[in-house]
Amino acid sequence: GPKITKKPVDTEALLHTDAVFTIETSGSPKPEIEWIHRDQSIKSSDKYEIIEESLTVTKLIIHDITPEDESPIQIKVKNALGQSEATVQLKALETPRIEPQLTDQEITLGQTLILKTNVYGRPKVDVQWLKDQKPLASSDRIKTERTADDECILTITNVKEEDIGSYTLTIKNKIGKADSTSNIKVTASLRFLNQLNDLDIIQGSNGVLSVDCEGVPKPKLTWYFNDTEIKSNQKTRIDAKGSTSTLTINKGDMPDIGIYKVVADNGKERIETQANVDVCVKPKIDGKPTDVTCLLNETAKLNIKFTAIPKATVTWHKVDGTEIIADERIQIVTDDNGQSTLIINNTTSQDSQAYIARATNKVGSID
Repeated sequence: GPKITKKPVDTEALLHTDAVFTIETSGSPKPEIEWIHRDQSIKSSDKYEIIEESLTVTKLIIHDITPEDESPIQIKVKNALGQSEATVQLKALETPRIEPQLTDQEITLGQTLILKTNVYGRPKVDVQWLKDQKPLASSDRIKTERTADDECILTITNVKEEDIGSYTLTIKNKIGKADSTSNIKVTASLRFLNQLNDLDIIQGSNGVLSVDCEGVPKPKLTWYFNDTEIKSNQKTRIDAKGSTSTLTINKGDMPDIGIYKVVADNGKERIETQANVDVCVKPKIDGKPTDVTCLLNETAKLNIKFTAIPKATVTWHKVDGTEIIADERIQIVTDDNGQSTLIINNTTSQDSQAYIARATNKVGSID
């Protein structure tokens, strides 16, 4: 009977390429060869090509391999005296690929990030997620999943600043490997945890203004005095710590009066806060008050002068603390220079006592 002197070998072929099987036979009369693939007897067509290279050698070429072609091929060799059979395997291979490619994303702090795509490859690919080129560790916030139909999904809930980075899906099989990367940016709206408040500095003392600003990307904080940028120096020192910036005005003086502003800018957003700074002087007595003697029923005038910034309010009091209220007989006159005069008309013996003048402004008072 007919013999198969050289059996075709199992073949692997990439999708859309050709697979070639060669058989050598012997026998007399010359045997017929039947190829059976996917339960059909093969005839020459666009898909299948059968070539007799010689009396003993025959080739089968299968064009444009698809996944469906991955099935055994049966060969029957027969003549009038009998038949021989052989079976050979065809495997379809596919280079790994990821589709669609991952894209860069920008996500708000606290939101959920989802990266998903499909993976292809024969044999089935192994998949791995990397963050910044190192294997990504799963956690209660970070989950990876691969579905039955080879969709790969990375989910990060409650996104934090530490999640910024590049995420890569890398896949491989024995044919090769592929990867796709998404760069993730995390943003959070800028906000001041506290606004600047107006500040009164006592002349010669230090004044401190401080702000705390949060946001992602982290903002740059710049200080301005009457719209001119402040550089940190001995007079105006700027200290940054974490998200807080503190401005210290050393030995406050009149030129330091004005509007102080902080601008927070992270390249995406810009916010500002401002405050008025005033430099003040506590009330002081100017000169020495003198006692006054006058006759009964005459007019007595007591004078005292105070200096203060801002201008002091002057009140007069008796020793027991009672404030003296102006009436027909008593007048209190205070001028713009800080001089205050208590005028008592038609003096009586009860008026003969000590009087206290009190000057008060927002930073202090003096008797």
